[in-house]
Amino acid sequence: MAEQQPLSRAAVLDRRERSRRDEQLRRSLPYPRSAWRRWALRLIFMVPGFILVALGVPGLLGEGSPNAELLARATSFEWDRADSLWLSLLYPHISTGIAVAIAPLGAAGLAIAGVVAAGFLLQGVVQILAQRAVSISFGTALMVALAATPLFFFLVNENLAAFLAITFFGLALADIQRFVTWGNTGSGFRAGLLLAAAALSDSSGIVLLVIALVAAPFLRSGRWTTRGLRAANTLVLAFPALGTLTTVVLLNVAFFRVLWPVDADGLWASIPERAGQLGALYTETPLTAVLLASPVLVAVLIAIITRRATVALVAVAAFALIQSGFVLGLVSTGAAGTIYLVVTLLAITLLPAGRSVIQNALLTVVAVGQLALGWVIALDRVIVVDWLRVVSEATLAALGV
Repeated sequence: MAEQQPLSRAAVLDRRERSRRDEQLRRSLPYPRSAWRRWALRLIFMVPGFILVALGVPGLLGEGSPNAELLARATSFEWDRADSLWLSLLYPHISTGIAVAIAPLGAAGLAIAGVVAAGFLLQGVVQILAQRAVSISFGTALMVALAATPLFFFLVNENLAAFLAITFFGLALADIQRFVTWGNTGSGFRAGLLLAAAALSDSSGIVLLVIALVAAPFLRSGRWTTRGLRAANTLVLAFPALGTLTTVVLLNVAFFRVLWPVDADGLWASIPERAGQLGALYTETPLTAVLLASPVLVAVLIAIITRRATVALVAVAAFALIQSGFVLGLVSTGAAGTIYLVVTLLAITLLPAGRSVIQNALLTVVAVGQLALGWVIALDRVIVVDWLRVVSEATLAALGV
């Protein structure tokens, strides 16, 4: 029998390239594979939110709800005007447009829009976990930690603008993962458009855009030998949002001699007040401050378990950016749980799969602890506690108790 000739270096490299492309294709496919299963999964995730709408919970918080403010803006526009200043005042355009379209349905309509967004977000998270081959136990714990908290459902039902920004951010993370790790160009363009949509849904979306750009270089790329790859990836992701916002700014400068059609002096004057509020939070209510920063502490613990310092670095950067966004007026006090949800989404995207059964077990325990932490954070926020009281009263009334 003739001896088998060893493969040449070129043949070995070609085989590795084919294997890499096959893996790239497999990881880039949607999950579940069939469209009807994806829609079924989204509808299943929407069920709890629709139950809350059916109970009549939306709108019971009154004027204290961010959705009430959004509805007030949507119904206050003078539709007989057609000047460009009026159009520029529509920002954030996406959430305002949705509110205008469904204003006759009131708070329930905005809540339904949030529930639909939640279905798409959670299906996208399942897709990320499947494509990253995360263990079932750890992936399930992460999903529950993200969605089974009052923080999640509060934003879904009572703050459409902020939740849309988080939804587009979360969906963008799925495409960023495929783009950076597996070189899927189409995913990169979709991620850029989704980040632009986040920035046009709420002012906090601008902060989330920056967080995504900070996190993207820390993903493991399948093309490390390509020079300048990180800068190119960041440009692809940032271009749609930065192009859109720059266009709006240039139009405002050209027609109105202002960067943005808002009271800039009042905005800058309020920065010291918001900085004082944040400082008082850390000095006068240390427990609340610890709870606010606790998702980052969990991320640090996970980074130690997985030996991935980048997870901790990105979590710390996200925390600092969201705090800065609050001081600058980009993140509102009604966006309760933004830090928790964003850090959890980043963990889902950045965390490596456990290398052993013990490591996966530890990560699962930490994710369950994250869920408990989410409930403690929710019970420390007055607006969320008020919303939980409304939910309990509506539930008891529906049961006839």
